[in-house]
Amino acid sequence: MHLQDKDKTQLQKGINQTLRKLHKIAKELNEDGHFRAGEFIANNARFRVTFAELALEGINIPYTTNRIERLIGEVSKRCKHKWIRWSNRGLKDMLTIVLVRYTNKSLHGNFKKADIHNEIIH
Repeated sequence: MHLQDKDKTQLQKGINQTLRKLHKIAKELNEDGHFRAGEFIANNARFRVTFAELALEGINIPYTTNRIERLIGEVSKRCKHKWIRWSNRGLKDMLTIVLVRYTNKSLHGNFKKADIHNEIIH
């Protein structure tokens, strides 16, 4: 929400507050004898605020991983067929085309229009 408001100060305060609360929970768990749970929370607290920290740097992370999972599935499907043997160059070219399709629609349109082997793509 603070990212939408462009309020980086509030976002940083939220990150700090979240980390303090997580470390407090970890400490309480340790005091109650739940050492492994406390250690886990303390060691992984930073990962709970990764999205917010990246937002402070202007990096927007999608809410879900559906697109990435779909991409991995497509690459896997193309690479794992028993009857297909990829050369290093062929695999690199195939991966480039698939990645460009998922990340840059206009460049992918240029790929589709061009003779990939003879024309430089811009």
